[in-house]
Amino acid sequence: MISTTQRYDPTTQQLVNIATGVRSDPTVLTRISSVGPLHNAALAATLGSLPSTYRYLDPATGTEYLEYVAGQSAQQVANAQNALVARGAIFGRVYQLCRDATTTLDTVPYTRETAFTYDAAAVALGAAAPHAAFALVDDTAPVKRVAVDYPLPTPVPAGRRDYANAMLPWMVEYAVDSQIINGTGAGDNLLGLLHAAGLQAGGVFNQGADTLADPIPQAMLRAIKALENASGYAVTGMVMNPLDWANVLAERTGDGGASQGNYLLGSLQFEAPPVLWSRDVVVTPAIAAKTVLLGAFKSDATCHWKKRVTTSEAGAVITCDCELTLTIERGYAFAKVVLQ
Repeated sequence: MISTTQRYDPTTQQLVNIATGVRSDPTVLTRISSVGPLHNAALAATLGSLPSTYRYLDPATGTEYLEYVAGQSAQQVANAQNALVARGAIFGRVYQLCRDATTTLDTVPYTRETAFTYDAAAVALGAAAPHAAFALVDDTAPVKRVAVDYPLPTPVPAGRRDYANAMLPWMVEYAVDSQIINGTGAGDNLLGLLHAAGLQAGGVFNQGADTLADPIPQAMLRAIKALENASGYAVTGMVMNPLDWANVLAERTGDGGASQGNYLLGSLQFEAPPVLWSRDVVVTPAIAAKTVLLGAFKSDATCHWKKRVTTSEAGAVITCDCELTLTIERGYAFAKVVLQ
């Protein structure tokens, strides 16, 4: 039970007071030191110095915040929050871009739209309305299981169980993201967005050969608007490899010549949050470098969870798994962008 907390808002870089007891639910409040891999020694030291720091997942929005017991310095919290942003805990999962749903079925039926025409029109008072000529396909999406386990050694070293309980969910969530992006639909794989029927690609969706004349931010803006113009649906997010996001962060104003001037996003001290042209960017190695996936995630891709990511232990084996499927209501509302 946390009696008094404050939240560090990475957007405003201000501390926000939270009402007493509002974050006492243990299902959404998790010790930050037990979340995700800590490959960086400095990051591990930073988080380890904040024993009362927690990660809060807002179930309504899917956004993750850093919260902590009042009394720690604002700079400590800011440092930890920036570390979280740097390792992808903010906007960190592809499934969070999609619509969220639950199911009890093994196979989820849904309606898939293959094309859209604007059939509504002005008519005389009392006249018959024009018919909507929807291009629809009745389809199904089978639920798949994503799982991993870890047999504990005997005797169990100190901290080994906690490490496995932290790492196994991270591995499953990464695998889920990879399936949503790359799944072929064959065998035990989901049908991922890069294999969706109607996926748009080529032409205006690719970056030009002259990257100085067509830098990544400009190429992405053109792709976003081309997709919105072609599909009629608002692009709500994109998925990008860390190496490509690094190139976005390295863009400069060009004052004094190419590769000179001030950085357009963030600074040398703090990495900018993964947002481009007001769209959330999930930065993950689950998508190949030089490939960007963008689309109308919130309206046209739905994750149906039969079982959310869950960890259990039986017979000295820790198992983490989930059961879900992905329905792609409009494949033409997504695009594959190829970078140089």
